[in-house]
Amino acid sequence: MAPNIYEEDELKVIEAYKKRGHTITEEQAGDIWSEYSNDEFLASWMMMGDDLDVIYDQTIKYAKSLGIVTEDDKHGT
Repeated sequence: MAPNIYEEDELKVIEAYKKRGHTITEEQAGDIWSEYSNDEFLASWMMMGDDLDVIYDQTIKYAKSLGIVTEDDKHGT
């Protein structure tokens, strides 16, 4: 089995969503980031920064469109 070269990024997405009260899998994290990368940049996988709030804000609409997250973000309100 080949190593997952995106595992570190997927874990960042998982942590970004966990910070907002959502539990997602590595596969879902990969789907979210891949969808974001494709839609925003026509790329299969974009490099990602370390700011979990930015990761979440950039990707929440994709998580919702994929049916991974269905509730509204209530973090910080």
